[in-house]
Amino acid sequence: MILSFVIFFIIYLIIWETMKLSFKSMNDPIRAIISGGLTAIFSPRVANYKSKLGDKLQLDWPVLKKSVKL
Repeated sequence: MILSFVIFFIIYLIIWETMKLSFKSMNDPIRAIISGGLTAIFSPRVANYKSKLGDKLQLDWPVLKKSVKL
């Protein structure tokens, strides 16, 4: 669960800083709302699954349609 929050926060900061550099005249509350919405779309979903070797993590990227198994 903590992995999901860390990934969400990192993606949020990347989008925030990109928007800060790109749109200098945009107000901070509007930038925060847009950054939060884009982060919710682009952040992966973390799921636990069981395999023969034990519990594993899977990151599902809805936009990229890719899965990363950890």
